[in-house]
Amino acid sequence: MEKSLMLIPQIRTDTRRWTTKITITEDIPVMTCSTGSDLKLKRYVFTDDEGNQTSVSIFGDLINVYSPVLQLYKVYEISNAQVRFVQPQYQILNQPNQWILQRHTLIRPMPRDNPNLYHILDDLTPLSQIASTLKNGIQSVGM
Repeated sequence: MEKSLMLIPQIRTDTRRWTTKITITEDIPVMTCSTGSDLKLKRYVFTDDEGNQTSVSIFGDLINVYSPVLQLYKVYEISNAQVRFVQPQYQILNQPNQWILQRHTLIRPMPRDNPNLYHILDDLTPLSQIASTLKNGIQSVGM
């Protein structure tokens, strides 16, 4: 039986037992929560196949569980993250909801549907290597 994948706008705070396919389009560094505690927070932006986006947060020890798995520009099936309302001052996208990855959240790496769409992402030079690349004879950097 083929499972039915939902798009990001279909997943709301009252949605249960959902699965969606996303690409990680932003990976925001770990920070300390602004609540005055030492609680660590890691955020991502997930984008579905139609370009809809949602912000995603991971807290505390789960950062070490999920961060090694979640890689920028990779595709995943995600199921059952907690969806909750987020106050406007904490929003990173102009949306009232965010997803919270918890221990029961399921994450499954997926192959890219059309690898040709992503070939440029596999051929990028990291910013930290641009200086050495220029020293090796390449005289210009394109955007």
